Amino acid sequence: MVNLERRRHIYFESGRRLREEKLRNGILSLTSQGLNGDDLKQILINLNPHLPTNADEPAGKRRRVEGKEGFIARLSSCSHIVEVDLSYNQRLGAFGMDHIHLLPPQVHSLNLNNCGLSVDGFRKICKLMETNTTITQFRLCDTYMNNDKAECVGTMLAKNSTLKELSISINCLMGLGKEGCKFLGDGLRQNKRLKRLGYFQKEDHEALLYFASVLMDGGGSELQTFRILTNSFSDASAFERVVIPKWTTVLQKCENLVDLGVDHNGLWGKEISFWLELNSFQARQVTRAGKSKELADTLEKASRRKRVDVVYFLIQNNCRLFGS
Repeated sequence: MVNLERRRHIYFESGRRLREEKLRNGILSLTSQGLNGDDLKQILINLNPHLPTNADEPAGKRRRVEGKEGFIARLSSCSHIVEVDLSYNQRLGAFGMDHIHLLPPQVHSLNLNNCGLSVDGFRKICKLMETNTTITQFRLCDTYMNNDKAECVGTMLAKNSTLKELSISINCLMGLGKEGCKFLGDGLRQNKRLKRLGYFQKEDHEALLYFASVLMDGGGSELQTFRILTNSFSDASAFERVVIPKWTTVLQKCENLVDLGVDHNGLWGKEISFWLELNSFQARQVTRAGKSKELADTLEKASRRKRVDVVYFLIQNNCRLFGS
């Protein structure tokens, strides 16, 4: 059991130190603090000025709460918090997720990486996020995600209409499997708002090919970043033969997609890098628009950044605008 006096001494000695170390630029960082569900409930109640506090409770109970977690009261004036980081508080668990709805309405970013969430915990937080209209950035990386957790995330993606960035991890040796990928893919097919998806998994050709098909079918139509890899593949020949051609086709169709989150030249090769650069400069949109000013601005930017392939593409496909 965590020694409460020691915990209070370590990171909550004074209100001033709390605000200096735990609250900067509207970001409340409570990572790795050993918080449990009760701690989180009291913190969120004090953060949210619209919620009732424990002032109406019997004096004896109120003294016990304040004696146990006296630091919580020091958070009551931090009304300008817009980001909350609760990562690596593995004692939060499913019970802690019962209180996430107490977050102040101005909070738009929530980090719940490695918070010891079981399937029940995933179900609770994803159910809340299905109808949440304020959080636009959500991190939910876990040490192990099974099919049941993937189903929760997929349902959330299908129903949430405001989330713009989501990070999840499939950090298990065998990958997620076809069923889990299908849950995520079905959610992505119905989502029209997500712009950044971090999907970190051990090498899995089948998953990469499946998500390529999802994007080709119109899923994740607003995605600009799809961070799908964190390491190289042991079977490089199969990756080059099967995966790269499929994702080349994806990039040719999905012009919004500008980042795959890896070393494009080192892992993906020059062809993937070429299409990513075209997309990042919106070269094809500029060409279709046929406006001289827009073309000149894009050429200037590509030249300044030494993107030779983009410059060549723009010149070759816009000869009519140069009077030839």
